[in-house]
Order: sequence, then structure tokens, then C-alpha cells
Amino acid sequence: MSNSKKAGAPTQKKTTSFLPDNYEPPKSGGGDNYMKFQDGTTRFRAISKPIMGTLGWDNDSKPHRFRMGETADGEWREKPKHFWALVVWNYEIERPQILEITQQSVIRAIVELNNDSDWGAPWNYDLKVTRKGQKLETEYSVIATPKKKIPQLIRDAVSDWEIDLEMLFDGDDPFVKIPDNVETIDDMNPDQDDDGADDLPFS
Repeated sequence: MSNSKKAGAPTQKKTTSFLPDNYEPPKSGGGDNYMKFQDGTTRFRAISKPIMGTLGWDNDSKPHRFRMGETADGEWREKPKHFWALVVWNYEIERPQILEITQQSVIRAIVELNNDSDWGAPWNYDLKVTRKGQKLETEYSVIATPKKKIPQLIRDAVSDWEIDLEMLFDGDDPFVKIPDNVETIDDMNPDQDDDGADDLPFS
């Protein structure tokens, strides 16, 4: 019997690579309006002041948010937590999202930066939050990047969005208006002082 290949039989291309050349995984969260801290480092820029209150999850896994000073009445899956919610610019997917923070170590770190005269309000710099560990062993660390003004390109990119954080307290969707086409941006640059609060894209 001949060991030669049958004439005309297709030959299979030999590959030594597990993945296709130039493969990159798709960016996550492209259609997601909410940012979450992922394993590793998450970088963002605050582009609104935070709303604050108490967040509780009921037994049907539905969130309920109460303003500061309100009593969190109800039956909860676990003890309600103090929370912040703010609009941020997500550099990875190049669009605004809402970041809800219940991790008290993260909140305390941002408060310390805000109260430090060398740093001031978080719209003056990017924040990088690093998450390590799982479940009860999860740890978060926060660092600030050197101060840089909110780039005009970000302001322009979010100008067609309308986000009303207060609607979270009513259980409604805070994304009042989302542009049909969200353009990406490439350039990020320069410097801002602490008086930029009234100038924020969302307030």
C-alpha cells in the first residue's frame, strides 16, 4: 500500500499559534451604561459630582436607593450600604458611564484625595482603581494620575448625552438621551485648576 497522499487531497495548513494573527478580544461593556470595577486596574475620569445615599437589594435582587437622611425601609438580602453614583468617562470603551461605588475603601480614598490641597476634586485628574482577590478576600487600591484638565475632546464627545443621576432614586433609567452614534476619541491632554466644578459636562 502506498503511503503517498492521494492526488488532489486538500492539505491542512500547519499552525503553531493558538490564536489568529493580530487577534484582540473585543472591548467589554460597549453597550453597557454602567461601569464596574474589574479584576486588575480600571481607569476613569469623574465628569460629574456624585449623588450619595443608601443602596439596598431586596429579595428579588432589585436595587432600591435612598437619599442621604432617608430611612432605608424594607426587607433586604443583606444590610444596605452607603453608595456614591457619578458619571465617569471610561477610557477603555471611550464613552460616559455611571459608576456606582459601594466599596468604602474606595470612597475613603477619593475623599482623602479631594480633601488634600495638592490634589483637590477628582475632575482634575484620572483615578485608577485596582481590584485584587475574590469575594471576602477582595481588596481595592486607588491612585491618582498627575493633574490634567478634562480634555475638550471628552466634553465634545459627551455633549449629546443627557444623564440625570437623580432618577436612580426613583428606580428610573438615568440615561435620558443617548446619541445614535457614539464616536471614539484618540487624543487626551492638559491642565485644570480646582474651580472647574460648574464647568463639568454633567452636574
